[in-house]
Amino acid sequence: IFRAYYIGHQYGVLKNKTDLLGAIILKWLREGLIKIEQKETGVIFKKENTVVVLNETDPEKLIDEKEKELFKMLYEASKDGYLENREFESWCSRSYSTILSWFDDIIERERKKLVEKGLINVEEKVSLKIFKHNTYTATSDLKQEAIELAGLKRYLEEYTLIKERQAIEVTLFEEYLIYAQIIEKKKKVAKEFKDLYPEMIEQSSYNSYDNIIFIHTCSNNGIRQAKSAKS
Repeated sequence: IFRAYYIGHQYGVLKNKTDLLGAIILKWLREGLIKIEQKETGVIFKKENTVVVLNETDPEKLIDEKEKELFKMLYEASKDGYLENREFESWCSRSYSTILSWFDDIIERERKKLVEKGLINVEEKVSLKIFKHNTYTATSDLKQEAIELAGLKRYLEEYTLIKERQAIEVTLFEEYLIYAQIIEKKKKVAKEFKDLYPEMIEQSSYNSYDNIIFIHTCSNNGIRQAKSAKS
């Protein structure tokens, strides 16, 4: 996911680099690390709200360090392990630098990984005889991955137009939705699959179409608040 995210960012396949947030939350939901539930919230005026349940997961069990960082941010925003939409918005408004720099750090980390794997070539150049800087050139193998990611985006965009498409397995649908989140096609893809295969979403780890939309709304609203606070 992180590698596809970097490639999509560098080649303009994704529109908003912050869409990765929703993809990671979907990934956790798929892995059973978190749950989405209805919970009564409020002190005086109580009402049922959709929440992300975080307090049943040990963040130290997360293998990826950036995922671990994100989990701790969300838990901090929730205060009690039950994250509401408004809580995340409020936290992002106060901690905009922390959440927005998280995306930049991933871009830098993934570039370093690809350099180490030989998929990006680095050349040091000197300008005005004193200023040194690195230039990065993708190999043909990495460019091919970018072409394939762009192909996946087009496939998801035009899925309903494919006449000879075959019914897909639930696990593949879950995977598609994670990548659709990264490339900003999550709502469209979720809606199309809901219409084409109405039982699939209920059979998936996401449980319901409403859960998918909640993750989209919660992550988008939080990042919108962070960008507004930064401005």
